[in-house]
This record gives sequence, structure tokens and C-alpha cells, in this order.
Amino acid sequence: MKAITQESGVFNDGPLTSYLTNIMNEKGPIKRKFMVSAVDVNTGTYVLFDEKNVTTYAEQVKAVVSSSSMPFIFPNQQWSNLHDVLMDGGTVYNTNLVSAVQRCRE
Repeated sequence: MKAITQESGVFNDGPLTSYLTNIMNEKGPIKRKFMVSAVDVNTGTYVLFDEKNVTTYAEQVKAVVSSSSMPFIFPNQQWSNLHDVLMDGGTVYNTNLVSAVQRCRE
């Protein structure tokens, strides 16, 4: 019951964070253009992450985890430097093909 009333998500996202961190440590940072999205819980702002605004391993991992933080299932992600609290971008814009096509054109 505590997970429902006192937490932002029922399940722990620690295994995903650990898995992605291990991959980044083994393979290095993402070297290609990429884009993931999340939503600012407080404002509803759609936030795009790419290699220009998340450059460290930790930021890249946190961006991917933020993008996959489905409301009430996995906890929201705290960002101190960009936004307050982020969750899955699909809650606002399901499949963002426009940004994907724009990135390919770059």
C-alpha cells in the first residue's frame, strides 16, 4: 500500500538504471545522434533529450530512465539542473515521429 500512497511508482527502476550504467561503462557514451523524450510533471512541458543536452554517462542513463518512467508504474525522475520531476514522454506525445525525422535530416 505504501508504494501507491507514498511513492510515485509501484515498481523499482533500479535494475534498469544499473543495466544501462553497466552498458555505458562497457561500451562508452552514445556516439550517434539520439533522442528520447520525457514530460515535466509539474508543467506538462514535453522535454527532448539528445546528445547536445545530455553528454555524460549519468545524464544519458537518466534521460532514458526518465523516458521510460510510466506514471504510477515506475517512479518519476528527479532532475535538479534541467527540470524538477520527469516521467514518460508518451503520456503527452505517444510516438514523436516529427523529432525523429528532423534528427535524421540533420
